[in-house]
Amino acid sequence: MYLGGMEVITHYKEGKNIIIMTFESVVQTVIEFLTRGLVPLILTLALLMFLWGIFKYLSASGNEVKIQEGVKLMTYGIVGLFVMFAVWGLVALLIGFFDTNSVGIPQF
Repeated sequence: MYLGGMEVITHYKEGKNIIIMTFESVVQTVIEFLTRGLVPLILTLALLMFLWGIFKYLSASGNEVKIQEGVKLMTYGIVGLFVMFAVWGLVALLIGFFDTNSVGIPQF
């Protein structure tokens, strides 16, 4: 039986269907959650942090404290984007290593 594109094993016991997922389907579910849900969400948050830093920098009007806050936010945003793209690449590398063809670059 296939459930959401994954192979599952079903058993009928005491009048109830029991669904037992294989280890491979559990791993695929976790990888799909990471690549289709969590990674794009964190990438979006890092991009918003970077853009908010640009806004703070441009609206500082010469105030050194606000300029430093904007630079700090832009730096954190860039570091966050770099880390998330590196994680995304690592996940793609691991998927290729374990020969799992079910997950690719998330579609927005």
